[in-house]
Amino acid sequence: MSERFLTFVRRNTPPLSVMFFLAALNVVISVTSGSWYPWAIFPILAMSIPVMVSFSQIMLAPRSEAETARDAERRSAPRATAAAGDAIQAQLDQAAAYQRALGELTRGATNSAQASRLSDLSVQFAGWVKSVNQMAERIRAYRTNPVIQQDLSRVPESIRQLETQLAGERDERMKAQLEESLQARRAQLTSLQRLDTTMRQGALQLENTVAALGTIYSQALVGQTTSDVADYSDLAANMNERVAGLRDQVEAIEEVKLGNARQTLDGSNRPA
Repeated sequence: MSERFLTFVRRNTPPLSVMFFLAALNVVISVTSGSWYPWAIFPILAMSIPVMVSFSQIMLAPRSEAETARDAERRSAPRATAAAGDAIQAQLDQAAAYQRALGELTRGATNSAQASRLSDLSVQFAGWVKSVNQMAERIRAYRTNPVIQQDLSRVPESIRQLETQLAGERDERMKAQLEESLQARRAQLTSLQRLDTTMRQGALQLENTVAALGTIYSQALVGQTTSDVADYSDLAANMNERVAGLRDQVEAIEEVKLGNARQTLDGSNRPA
């Protein structure tokens, strides 16, 4: 059901209700009196004039820029979601490619000391890639979640509509209900923004970590071209710090989700 039609119904519910009541009253009086005269048609026709004017202003008005933008956003949402999933998968594929290449480098090492160092590095590398996969799965689940993505675009619009309704409302009971709904929507938006910020930070951390995996592989490849036995301790220490950062981001994501669940349970963030 279109937003325009809902707006038309909301604005014209009182006159439409009166028109229905008059028609029903006309029928009841005719049945009880035994004579039929459609007197209700005259007030109904008179009241239908402003209703038709409202219909033309709302339903037949040119599309606004906001409506056009919302429609374009709805059409592009599935493509954006698919693109986000493809980008995450590309990073996972790249990390897996580095891991396979390092394994081949380890198996092909001719220097026993270098082979031992590369073997140790491969074991660490597998743990790093595992952490990358964990983070990537959380980011992909977030980016491809249609409910979350729709809320990110719709909740701000809902807040604007509630603020407009509240500004024009005179009934105190309705104002109280609108304020409660507005508070709930604002709390929901705060949680969504916090989750979005955490996810964007996680995505940057993931990209940096995958790039660092590539750097480690490159350094290992360079080490194979020299007679010196390469020491990867500094690279490993740096990588461990990056992976620790990834794990911190995973914990932050879980904390945000847990906070959202608690807000829902205690009723402080019920949807309007």
